[in-house]
Amino acid sequence: MSARRRAVAVATTLKGKKGGTKKRGADSDSDDDYTGTVMAVVQEDPSATAKRAADVEGILNRRVDKRQFVIDPSRNDVLNREKQIDGLLEKVEERIFKSRKYANAFCLVTFLLLYLIMIFNQNDVLTAYEIESSAQNQVSIALPGSFFLENPDDFWGFLSDNVVNKVFTDPSCGNGICDPGESKGFGRFGCAADCGRFLQVTPITVDLVPFINASRDINPMWSWEEVPQRVTPDFKWNIWSDVMNDYIFAEDQPAGTGKVVVEVPDGKMQLKLYQTTKVSEAIDATSIKDYLRVSQASLPLRMATNDFAYGDPREVIASSALLFKQLQDYCWSIEPGGEQATFLLNCLVHPLPDSMFKAMSSYGLQGTVTMPNGKDPPIELVKAEMCGLLGNGTQGISNPSNKQQFLAARTACVGRREGVSDVFGGQDIFRQVEALEDAPSPQAQQRDLRQQLLSEGGGGGRRGAGTP
Repeated sequence: MSARRRAVAVATTLKGKKGGTKKRGADSDSDDDYTGTVMAVVQEDPSATAKRAADVEGILNRRVDKRQFVIDPSRNDVLNREKQIDGLLEKVEERIFKSRKYANAFCLVTFLLLYLIMIFNQNDVLTAYEIESSAQNQVSIALPGSFFLENPDDFWGFLSDNVVNKVFTDPSCGNGICDPGESKGFGRFGCAADCGRFLQVTPITVDLVPFINASRDINPMWSWEEVPQRVTPDFKWNIWSDVMNDYIFAEDQPAGTGKVVVEVPDGKMQLKLYQTTKVSEAIDATSIKDYLRVSQASLPLRMATNDFAYGDPREVIASSALLFKQLQDYCWSIEPGGEQATFLLNCLVHPLPDSMFKAMSSYGLQGTVTMPNGKDPPIELVKAEMCGLLGNGTQGISNPSNKQQFLAARTACVGRREGVSDVFGGQDIFRQVEALEDAPSPQAQQRDLRQQLLSEGGGGGRRGAGTP
């Protein structure tokens, strides 16, 4: 509706209200006066009419809000009740909001009080004062006479020498005081001198040896300990304790140095084995094929990401080939300088397949970890065994399963004999293995050969060059 029409409507309404319910008569306004009023409004400037209409509408709205001008009494009662309900709801919501705020404030104050009480109960006020006062005295005594530090170097030097190194000192084991940070001790852990011994410990015996040392027990008649080892995996071990969350030994222990007796805390432990020297780079794939008759295409790549990984397949194969190579060099090669090595009876009487089988299963450490059991035999906690390409390779040809596994793994090579190698004197190793069934044992051969040499007066001397 336009402003002019609204003005006409408002003027008409006011006129009707002003006249009330009177009927037209002689004293009432004539139609001409009404028409004149309307025409005056119509001819008025539109902006003035719009302003007049807005003012009138504002007056009507204020009168309705102040309940001074009632158009519909029943409707007004409903509005009053709605306003009362709305106001009541606002007051209830405001009270609920304040209650929540008061509850949150009460919880916060309670938490702070409990926290302060706990801190106060846990804190020794006298000790804290003594610590603070001694630290203050130490700092004030060390200050220069002018109490001014001239440059940053003086400040950092003063802070390091007189505050950090003197105020903040590590607990000293052996001073007769169990300082904070010290605990009951055993071995390299804790401080037994100040805090007493940690009693929940058990002594264990660790006896782990590499194949070179274990060969003495495998075959007492020939120990490979005399074979020079230019490159070895250098196996080491340690024990991890979940109770101490640390290793029992500060440094990894070398294998083959004898039995080690050590106290360990009661609880879960793990025996950790390490190969500390990478040997896969010391022998190439061609040499591995020549000494172990393993196809180069089947050789696995080294997957370990560090030199301390234990049991990497490529390292296992390389270690076996390298050990067998060093044994062959010791038995049959001329030593540096042109001198021939001392005659070795064992190199003659032990078949090459026997030595090869043992070398193929020589990776790792062998031994046990035991704990005492009173007068009864010790309880075996861990039994470590060597690993390699054959399940029972350390037993050599004395175990028939090694021969069966070795022969079952061979593949036919087109155009050449797959078992021929200069390492085996140009002979086929597979045929040598097949012929082992009827051959006497190395011990029997060694005994017969020794008797023959003694009877001929040839007990010793120097061995000649060549292959067995």
